[in-house]
Amino acid sequence: MGYHQHVEIRLISETTIGAISKLQALMKSKKDLLGTKELPKIIFADLSDTSKLGYYDSKQNLIVIDERIAKGCECELEAVFLHELSHFKNWSENSLLDHGPEFRRCCTLLGVPEGFDKAKIKRSEERRKAVSDKVEKLIALSSSPFEAEAISALKKAQQLMLEYNIAPKEEEDKLHAVSVMKKNRFFYHEKLLMQTVQMLSGVMSVIEKKRNEKNEAVFYGNLEQVEFSMYLWEYLMEEMEKCVKEEKKKRTGFDKGSFCDGLANGLLSRIRENTSKEVEKALTSTVEGTRIIYNHLMNTRLHYRRFSYGIKDLGSYNSGKNAAGSITIPTNGHKTGYKRIGSQKKT
Repeated sequence: MGYHQHVEIRLISETTIGAISKLQALMKSKKDLLGTKELPKIIFADLSDTSKLGYYDSKQNLIVIDERIAKGCECELEAVFLHELSHFKNWSENSLLDHGPEFRRCCTLLGVPEGFDKAKIKRSEERRKAVSDKVEKLIALSSSPFEAEAISALKKAQQLMLEYNIAPKEEEDKLHAVSVMKKNRFFYHEKLLMQTVQMLSGVMSVIEKKRNEKNEAVFYGNLEQVEFSMYLWEYLMEEMEKCVKEEKKKRTGFDKGSFCDGLANGLLSRIRENTSKEVEKALTSTVEGTRIIYNHLMNTRLHYRRFSYGIKDLGSYNSGKNAAGSITIPTNGHKTGYKRIGSQKKT
């Protein structure tokens, strides 16, 4: 099917965004030492498949840091960053990316901790992971029926979390996103289907406009919501294509666009008619909560626009509305329509 594409759920971590802000402030404080060159951009990425904890890309003027360090000790994060910032300075002044005398001079000037090297930082990160695993066990133990044991485990967990700057998982995983389609221009029925998925799963649906790139349909919510939204999107697209094939066999002068618009409109109307006020209130509250978190993490504000359409072929449009009644809507009966589907196959 033309609608299938690789989709990937990604975590938007407030921890990572906060770490970038700290590093930008640190870099700004060193601006006089860095010269007049354009300062590098900073991103976090998964470098677990490499031996690197960070690197400087001279072609893109970009510092990349392993995302695991963002959740670790702040002093380790700064040490790795200053190391890569020294590479930036050495490249800007000497066109060198090695670890020779000029690089060490840059390290000294920028205040890289004495004796710092990647192996040492890696061992420290491994230690933090071991502590993180221990914290999870202690938190589990804090629910022990034996009060003294539970209190002792909780105190020890809190002490280790404070010492190693470890946050509980439920505090880190605040918002997930899944991109389901990239296009220059979205059709009316695709926008309606996004609203339908929002009504059924409680995700916040957004069409993100991007310069010099294709626009992107994205669903935001917790992990359970975005998993279900991804499943719903592919399911509804497949059902729509089945209806299109069937309708083509029945009539001549068939207009696919009008038919799909009618089907999507009929489907959304059907869901709204069968949604109780309690469910609608719960969904609205859920989406609003996601919007608030989104605004906070992205430091932006969403702009909602009404979209209009024109019916090219009324017969095809009405046939689509009638076909909407034949589509089975998957749900598990939860009051806000959530459904846990585990590891959804991505095609």
